[in-house]
This record gives sequence, structure tokens and C-alpha cells, in this order.
Amino acid sequence: LRYYMQLLFQYVDSVKKVEDISMARYKFFPININLVIDNSNVSRGGSCYKSFFKSLSKLADVTLEYDKKISPCNGYRHTQKESLISYKFTYRKNSNLLENPTNVYKKLSIKMHPIVLDMLEKAEYNYSLFNKTIYDFLASDKLKLLYYHFCLLTLPGSNPVTIYLEDLLLLWPKSDQPKTLRKRKKEMIELLRTFISLESDVCDLNIKPISDDGEITGVVVQKRKISLV
Repeated sequence: LRYYMQLLFQYVDSVKKVEDISMARYKFFPININLVIDNSNVSRGGSCYKSFFKSLSKLADVTLEYDKKISPCNGYRHTQKESLISYKFTYRKNSNLLENPTNVYKKLSIKMHPIVLDMLEKAEYNYSLFNKTIYDFLASDKLKLLYYHFCLLTLPGSNPVTIYLEDLLLLWPKSDQPKTLRKRKKEMIELLRTFISLESDVCDLNIKPISDDGEITGVVVQKRKISLV
């Protein structure tokens, strides 16, 4: 999620500069790799670039298929099956990008799944709001993941959503080890406490704890109403 969101932000900024968004469907847009690294709160160095390109390769291996209604009026739907991210880059022929990334000239361009363009161009129904400033403000990757998850579950103008601890623990890979499960539960409770303490800074969400005998067992989350000035 760390690298994907930063790639998404740059991609969307580039797409918005295109006069006709539909023309961007098959276009690759350049990515500033150093900016991705810096905004991901990662120190620059050989290992971070290696990690970035490995993550990029994994993202490109993800295939997304969707059939989504995105307009309430005319019943418009769109179906697409394609990689989450397609990418291309250039580097010196006599160097190995992954083993010696600091000495390689890199020029990266990406094209994201068409669902991103559909959301930018056509979506007027059943959408979520995501605040980039708040996402960047959150210090840890796990807090960012929680914020992202809460944004997906809460729609503007909708009723509060109850999210129990058991549901949030599913954000981790499946495990049957009691020790691992106890450790994850303790960590998630601490993450929720931290998130709740930041409510005044996370200005687009109302979040209230659900407690049982003083222990957090879940949260109630609602997207705050937005006033246009």
C-alpha cells in the first residue's frame, strides 16, 4: 500500500493535466521515483530502490477484474480485466537494476488499471472520499492502512459503520498460531487507540470506540459531512 498510494497520487496528478481524460486510457505517465521514496517516509539508498522495484513487480502481477455500476441514472456499467499497474523503465545495459540500483539511470512510466480513470471521469455513484493530506499526515504504514480501510467502508452521507476487532484482524494474512493472534490483537487495539486520539486531525471521519469491560472491541466510523465554501 505504501508505494501504491504514492504511485496513484502521481498518476492522478498527471491524468488531471490531460485535456480529455479518456485519451489517457492507454498512455504511460512518467513517475518521479525519488518523490515516491521520500513521500513513503523511507530513507534513500540501494535497498529502498530494490524494495520499490520488487513491490512494483508484485503490483503488476495483480490482475483486477470488475463489473461496476458507476451511474445511478442511465445504468452505466464498465467491465475490465487488466493488471493493477503496467510499467516500463529504462536503465543502463551493463548494470543490474536490482543488484546495483544506485548506479543505474532509471526512467519509470506507469499506466494504471482503467478503473482509476473511470472513477476520475465518470463516477457519480457509490463512491468514497479519500483525503491525501490526512493520509500523508499519519506516521505509520499501519495507521495509513486503517485510514484507507475506513475510507473504503464509509460513504459520504451514509449511516455509521460498525467495525469489530475480529474484522480488522483479517487485514493480516491468515494465521492459526495463538501467540501470533494474541500479538496482532494487542497491536490492533493500540493502533485503534492511537487513531482515536488523532480524531481532531483526521477531520473527515467520526470514530468512536466500542468497549467491553474497558477493552476496545471495535469502532463505529462515519464519514463527516463536508461543507463546500
